Amino acid sequence: MPCISARALACLALSVIPALPVVGGAADAEGAPPVVRLAVVNAPQQSGLLASLLPEFEKQTGYRVEVYSGNDVYDQAEQGQADLLISHYGKAPVEQFVASGNGAFPRPVFSNQSVLVGPRNDPAKIRGLTDPVEAMRRIVATRSPYVAPSYPVGRYLSELLLAGAGHPERGAWYVEGRQSKGRAMKFAEDTGAYTLWGSFPFERYRRRNDSRLEVMVWQTPLFQRLMATIVVNAEKYPGVNTAGARALEAYLLSPGTQASIAAFREDGLDRQTWWPAGLDNNPAQILGLAGDEDEE
Repeated sequence: MPCISARALACLALSVIPALPVVGGAADAEGAPPVVRLAVVNAPQQSGLLASLLPEFEKQTGYRVEVYSGNDVYDQAEQGQADLLISHYGKAPVEQFVASGNGAFPRPVFSNQSVLVGPRNDPAKIRGLTDPVEAMRRIVATRSPYVAPSYPVGRYLSELLLAGAGHPERGAWYVEGRQSKGRAMKFAEDTGAYTLWGSFPFERYRRRNDSRLEVMVWQTPLFQRLMATIVVNAEKYPGVNTAGARALEAYLLSPGTQASIAAFREDGLDRQTWWPAGLDNNPAQILGLAGDEDEE
């Protein structure tokens, strides 16, 4: 498939955002715009993605979006403080929250990603590879230091790459990371090692610490981690703005907004770090068409 520039995607986004219903008669007594309370995990907010997407929704609909970001979005919902949630699809509370009838079925909306980083001299010569398994094979073959992250996503990806590389013997080159976040990056930097971390937190660490580590491998679906929207159940939590939540969800899943997600670039980066996932839903439903998918 030909590569589409960020500028072209941005233009496409503006041309195909569907018209959403404008809110009428929902403002409070002081005439303030009606509010949709969005509770979201940190990265979509802190990376600037939501700031790039939400103004158009507010302009189209007359809603005002209040964003809460943190790791406790399900606690916020259970305290009656959220209308719509966005979190990783595999976040621990998702299944219990939805199975208990506290929210609607999750709808995939976008993915963020991990990156394989390493020292600038790149002893394993993996910079620019699009196959992370091949990158791990080269790390193993050169016995270049590799720090397996302590956090679960990083550990899972490490095990997956090692399995793909043929379950190599884990000698002195392989280090079981016992530190987390910035301390883990500092350890990898000090030892000249490769390691995995989330793209956004790594870039934030790199800028703050003038790090010598660089992104080596990133352009692979294997490193993408899905996030989903969940509309909070108003029958369980009175006061939930269901109409507003569903309007915001529909906007985020629309083709135009999904194109904007693909076109978004975090400050200072020229590579894509957010990936649209609306197609993982029923496209006919998103487009307001009858029926279901009609092809394999």
